[in-house]
Amino acid sequence: MSPTAMLIAGILQIGIGLVIVVIRRPVADWLATSVPSLDVAWFRVRGELLLGFAGLCGCVSGVAFVVLAALTLSSG
Repeated sequence: MSPTAMLIAGILQIGIGLVIVVIRRPVADWLATSVPSLDVAWFRVRGELLLGFAGLCGCVSGVAFVVLAALTLSSG
């Protein structure tokens, strides 16, 4: 993967991760009320935590991509 592609991918991952972190509560509420087989109380609490964790992991991965791309571009 080229450094420019890594940089773009990292920026996209950070953006998507932040969006997931911001919208985690409405998404968890919507899923808890829309999917009949879900336990509403369980999913509102744990689903929101899992969505927040997924967004945070996406941001961390995106930062790693940006750092690797920046190091590659600066050394080359």
